Amino acid sequence: MIRVAIVEDDPVWLALMTDYLSREQDMKVVATADSKDSAMILAEGPVNVDVVLMDINLSGNLCDGIVAALHFFEKSSAKVIMLTAYNEKQLVTNAITAGACNYIQKDNYREIPSAIRLAHQGSNPLESMLEDYRMLRELEIVKDLSPSEREILSLAKDGLTRVQMEETLHKSENTIKTQVKSIISKMQVKSLKEAVNRLRFRGIH
Repeated sequence: MIRVAIVEDDPVWLALMTDYLSREQDMKVVATADSKDSAMILAEGPVNVDVVLMDINLSGNLCDGIVAALHFFEKSSAKVIMLTAYNEKQLVTNAITAGACNYIQKDNYREIPSAIRLAHQGSNPLESMLEDYRMLRELEIVKDLSPSEREILSLAKDGLTRVQMEETLHKSENTIKTQVKSIISKMQVKSLKEAVNRLRFRGIH
């Protein structure tokens, strides 16, 4: 039996979800909380919980659910699934930073039972979601590079040194340095080599 806790400040939604999950033969709602503070107490309490459904927007504060999730991550072995009415990329990254293993919009409540089972089995869909997001961000950054910067990045991937780039592109040392500096700034890396390695790691050509 999968022991589930629900952290939700909307009493109507809490009652509906409790009733909905009670129909699943392999899970039981063993605890509830309606605020960040009560959730944090639950995380350290005597009730043994396997999976927590955590509303990200407790008491109208988007941070409260994240803080409570992080507390569960630090104080218990329970897996946390974030629930929200929102669909924003930043909330996904915030959720995974807080140790959540999944992120579901409340409109998709029919997915919750299977998500609870996957969480209990140790599955972490947020990892792949975050990796997809990172890939899209890298592609956006590379697309925002100027043609000259992309050319330098391509030569760097081919293993050319800066001197060889100067000769190949017929550009001065200062010009190459300026463009390399711009690439490093836009990609938020410490060196051109790190930029190349990151693109190779993600399979971006």
